[in-house]
Amino acid sequence: MHHPVSLIAGASGLIGSHVLRYLIEKDQSCILVVRQKIEGLDDNIQQVITNFSYLDKDLSGSLPVVDHFYLCLGLRLKTNELIFMDANKKQEFAMVDFDYSLALANIAFKNGAKKISIVSAAGADANSFNYYAKIKGKLEQAISDIGFEQVTIARPGHLLGLREESRGVEIPILETGLKLAEPFMQGPLKNFRQIKASKVAAAMVRATNTDRSGKQILHFNDFVS
Repeated sequence: MHHPVSLIAGASGLIGSHVLRYLIEKDQSCILVVRQKIEGLDDNIQQVITNFSYLDKDLSGSLPVVDHFYLCLGLRLKTNELIFMDANKKQEFAMVDFDYSLALANIAFKNGAKKISIVSAAGADANSFNYYAKIKGKLEQAISDIGFEQVTIARPGHLLGLREESRGVEIPILETGLKLAEPFMQGPLKNFRQIKASKVAAAMVRATNTDRSGKQILHFNDFVS
């Protein structure tokens, strides 16, 4: 019986770290694409170090055949940058969340991956006036066109969970506000409710480990069910 091999990008992040944990619990083989080695992991988890600027060079020949690809990469943004980014931040954000992400998806596909699961965002839309939502939407489209047999797109709202880096002073205020607003966030607004990163990761792993083909978009209800 073939045990799937999963490639994870962004395994040190909020959702990626939970995806890794769930896959380890399932005894699935994992290969991580990382900037720097994640300490404390089993030796049987292969870690491919790259600075992401030379992905093709760094990863060519070092990746075995993979089955699933979990794309959890993303530039860390301040809350206000979700609404407005200056030109430099736009360039940096597009490079990580679009260019690097798409390059990795193509590499995974060439290395045999039939399934891809990506972290997008509530409100992602390639035609949005909001730059954050626009880039997320453009990535969804580009990845859907690569040719994967199964595409899972997670669109969470604000993520709850312990982050390694210090967070802005506005975050606890934002989270309290979102908590108070929850009863009023109905209909399409429900998808913008805050959600635990662990639940998003669990839904991604669940969806990827099915025989379903085609594209599936996961929203708030999929994360809490």
